[in-house]
Amino acid sequence: MNYWFTLIMDSRHNPLFQIPDNNTRHLLMQILAWIWCVIFSFWMGSIVIFGVSALIHAILLAGIFITFGVFETAKRRPQYFGVLGVVCLFGFSEKVNSGGLDASVKQGSDGAGDQRIQELVTDSVSYVYELSLIRGHLWVAERLSMTGYLDHAAMHAKHPEDEIYSDLVEVFEAKGLPGFASELSTFSNSVVSGNNKAIEQDYLTLVDAIKGSQGSLELTVGELLELVNRLISQAAREYAVGIIDGQVNNVHEYQDARGFIEIAMDLTQNREQKMGLSENQLVVIGLLRDRLEDLLEMWPALVPVDEVPFEASRLFGAAADVEILSLSL
Repeated sequence: MNYWFTLIMDSRHNPLFQIPDNNTRHLLMQILAWIWCVIFSFWMGSIVIFGVSALIHAILLAGIFITFGVFETAKRRPQYFGVLGVVCLFGFSEKVNSGGLDASVKQGSDGAGDQRIQELVTDSVSYVYELSLIRGHLWVAERLSMTGYLDHAAMHAKHPEDEIYSDLVEVFEAKGLPGFASELSTFSNSVVSGNNKAIEQDYLTLVDAIKGSQGSLELTVGELLELVNRLISQAAREYAVGIIDGQVNNVHEYQDARGFIEIAMDLTQNREQKMGLSENQLVVIGLLRDRLEDLLEMWPALVPVDEVPFEASRLFGAAADVEILSLSL
């Protein structure tokens, strides 16, 4: 019960975590809390006055849809909520009456976008995190392609291009990097074609291009732990949607989670092979690698046909372990 309460009510763990501005997250949680207070007040009243039960159930369902809609948007497009702070700060009614609402909304949206771009340009962990999410989707697409699940693979191959890459274009420009739009499109087309040889070659070319977009940037061990913590946390949220009570509820989210753990493993192993690490740093990275390897059994297959006897709480626990591990540096 405590796990589900935290997953829904704690903005550090629910999908609102993706929104960078803490004030906006707090505002959204307050709005959702108010909605549910009204809903449950009506619900309790309907027990006494049964005549309005049908209406209350309709309101209850609407609240559920609104809540999940907000969470899903926060997970996939957190920048959409950047306008809320502007609207609340200057007053909704004043903007409507003056005819300036559209302008303030656009300004707020642009401001949130600029803030996000600036964060990705200056914050190494956030930037590599976005590249790692793309790599996670592509890893899944390549593996599914090689095993004949082309429909599944095509969705994962298109996901970065449709939902992540467009947000990075201005970041690449600011950093003076070419990006990898062409390689991403080529790989996606290869997956759709089902040509395994082309898929394998185009995948390797794309991965090299993504790593090239990292430039000379090299994370410290502390930054690596922060990055892996974020990847595991995202994997946990995806897994919580993908697997419910041992049954596959959303296979694509389940697959995404595996991809993110796989990339966390790759980043950890690459850092472990670098020169110049202290004895303590080597021990920490070794423990991190072992913790990640321990999680791989949670995916008995990318397209499971049997029950999956694991829960997302194990991933959330692993993220907490990584955070504790970082304290030893």
